[in-house]
Amino acid sequence: MPSISKPVISQKNSTPAFGFHKRETPSAYIEQNYQSNLIEHIKEFLLKYFVISFLQKEIIRKKILIAGQPRIHSIVLEPGKDAEFKFELSLFPPIPFQEWKYLPFKAPKP
Repeated sequence: MPSISKPVISQKNSTPAFGFHKRETPSAYIEQNYQSNLIEHIKEFLLKYFVISFLQKEIIRKKILIAGQPRIHSIVLEPGKDAEFKFELSLFPPIPFQEWKYLPFKAPKP
């Protein structure tokens, strides 16, 4: 007997399919006809509610200076495997500073 995933079960209860009574749509039918839609919704959900906030926290924690926003490069999501999100970042070039003693301003007089 094939394993039935939780998204398929949730869709089984809410997806009206022509020719089947409500809530009696076969799981195999849902897997065959709605699998790509389910995977895309899962990718979007993970990206929106988990990945973006984690990425932003890691950028701050590692003190990475970026120009602009991270850009999604690819998402790989396969059943039974970890999801993989790849981003492109435009790194902000470091600003070379001289020693503060040599900057062209004077300290205020007390």
